[in-house]
Amino acid sequence: MNPRPSSPILAGLLLALSSSVWASSPALSAQEGDRPFARARLDPGPAVTVGQPLTVEVEVLVPSFFSGAPRYADLDLPDALVLFVDRGRNFSERIGGESWAGQMRRYLVYPQRPGSYEIPEIPVEVRYSVPGIGPGATATASPPPVVFEATLPPGTEGLSYFIAAENLKIEQTFDQWTDTLLVGEAFTRTVTATVTGALSMVIPPMIQDNLPGLAIYPAPPVVEDEEGERMESTLGRRVESVTYVAEEEGDYRIPGVQLQWWDWNAGELRTASLPPVDLHVAPNPALVPEIPLPEDTVAPGEAVGEEAEASRVTFMDFLRRWGVPFALFLLAVGLALRLYRRFGPKVLAAVREARHRRLESERHYFKEFQRAARSGDPRAAARQLMRWLDRRSDHTLPATVTQSLECADDPPLAEELRMLDARLYGPSTSAAAAEWSGRDLGKSVVQARKKGMRPDPTAKGALDLGPLNP
Repeated sequence: MNPRPSSPILAGLLLALSSSVWASSPALSAQEGDRPFARARLDPGPAVTVGQPLTVEVEVLVPSFFSGAPRYADLDLPDALVLFVDRGRNFSERIGGESWAGQMRRYLVYPQRPGSYEIPEIPVEVRYSVPGIGPGATATASPPPVVFEATLPPGTEGLSYFIAAENLKIEQTFDQWTDTLLVGEAFTRTVTATVTGALSMVIPPMIQDNLPGLAIYPAPPVVEDEEGERMESTLGRRVESVTYVAEEEGDYRIPGVQLQWWDWNAGELRTASLPPVDLHVAPNPALVPEIPLPEDTVAPGEAVGEEAEASRVTFMDFLRRWGVPFALFLLAVGLALRLYRRFGPKVLAAVREARHRRLESERHYFKEFQRAARSGDPRAAARQLMRWLDRRSDHTLPATVTQSLECADDPPLAEELRMLDARLYGPSTSAAAAEWSGRDLGKSVVQARKKGMRPDPTAKGALDLGPLNP
């Protein structure tokens, strides 16, 4: 009798292997009254501020257990930016005295204009088990449409830009700063604005200086966004750098920076600012002036005698010199076009097909796993491992970790999987979580893959898993 899965990561491996089998199986209908269903919830509610992220949580539930990862449809909402959050949660719920399994995923919606928005039905394709039939049932569940309202707070209608966030801060640095410079010297000013709970795209340009006597050389702005861990708020950041070169002596005031933003937690308009900076530019005795270019003594368009005649090129002169090369060029272009019309589509199709085969090959998926393991990211390593196992499966029943990896007698691999599970789902202070190494996991899977190239049909493994959700 096969043992039950002892951890979420091993259960996930079996789920990934099984999904390749069910995808090729015919769809089975669920029993009446026990079909999956979906529901949606808005957080923080049906009313938000323009630019404030609205979380749409979509939960799908099945009456038994999932036999594959649900597929959530894309959400396209006019006048709003929508991001799908792949991370979610699994849960169970008692309905009518029976236990139902559920999964939840989220969409982040950033409304860009005031008004009413309707989120349509979001189809979710699920694969689940039906008692007496097997783990091959498929169905599509959609939550009912939901409506929310986005508004602009009073007093913000006339702003040239609008930022809604949990927090906003700006700061500046100078690579080398003194309140007195000499003519010809330079310094760089860097201003960084960070918003919490919003994207970097809402931050407007901040440095717009125009100071005669100071040459200004701006660098391209750097914008980036970071998604918070475990459903924490998004961080948006905009960095602007400008280099100032002192060209004339005198006193200068570099303008400060002000950004107004709406604090949706406190419900008030706030201002983040940087003070102006005073600068004195003194003469530079050591500065050597540039040598001026000699003046042009000939007026524009003016030429004399033979030079003017020599500069004239007639159309016949052009044909005598370039006529034959130009005709050969046109002939080559025409021949190339004919060859492309005849053979180009076939060649392009063959190239696309070869590239598709390479990207969908088991070897490519395995290289992606090795790269993820070497990076030391446990989530990426687990995700790429399951994708490779899905591609590695031979699509025969039953599909188990043992039959796919042939790792029946591979205690090192079992130990690496246990430590990966502890790293992902256990306390961060546990010894197993601290000892996990992506490189060690990669080495163990390499050995298991070598065994899998020469399967032993009589082998029976200690890691053979039972049903995912019995």
